Amino acid sequence: MRLTVFSSGSAGNSTLLECDECNILIDAGISYKLLVGNLEKNGLAIDNISALLITHEHGDHIKGLTTLLKFEHIKIYMTKGTANYILKDYEIKK
Repeated sequence: MRLTVFSSGSAGNSTLLECDECNILIDAGISYKLLVGNLEKNGLAIDNISALLITHEHGDHIKGLTTLLKFEHIKIYMTKGTANYILKDYEIKK
């Protein structure tokens, strides 16, 4: 198992948890372009991401979420409260 912090702070938060069977992105608070660059530095691509865990709905944790929703292979996990906030305030369709 390997944990790599891509970004941490008010400008954006995103961490990659690599396991034998899956790769989990924790928060998507950075741009898609920056995310792809960080994945490439680690020998990975967006197709290697199995799941996305959103810890909470602040912008610095969900900035890249709308783009990642386009990738159907990525399972997205968050609390019901976070999902309700995102669906309401960011007009993301179910």
